[in-house]
Amino acid sequence: MGNLLLLRRVPSWAPVAVAAVLLVAMFGWNLSLQNRHVTPTPPTQEASLVDTSHSAVGTVTYMKGSRLAFVSFHALSAPIAGKTYELWVVPAGGKPVAAGVFLPDPDGTKFLLLHRSMNHGDTVAVTQEAPGGVAQPTGAPVITAQL
Repeated sequence: MGNLLLLRRVPSWAPVAVAAVLLVAMFGWNLSLQNRHVTPTPPTQEASLVDTSHSAVGTVTYMKGSRLAFVSFHALSAPIAGKTYELWVVPAGGKPVAAGVFLPDPDGTKFLLLHRSMNHGDTVAVTQEAPGGVAQPTGAPVITAQL
């Protein structure tokens, strides 16, 4: 019987006030969750790939936060007969690291995706090598870009 008396004393506006407070709290919580999941665009570095005649033949776009580099070539001629192109990442003051072999598409384009860490001052280089690639470059780069 004591509980029934308590229920009769609750003002009629109390449930509305509780619902309003809960609504405001949920709205604030929702905003905080939305702000927490916003991530800034990772910083990017872009460099032009140039051949030995200093003609631009592509670009390297490196996204540091995701350790991804997009390498795109245009107007790239085929390598000399019996050779393939090999891509290298050369750390500033370090040894070249093989990053893959490729041939351009018939229209002279090629798009490559690299997943590796790179730093400002590193060089992306292309040499002409034996099919399948080699452990270290055997000749001077025919295309370069410095990040």
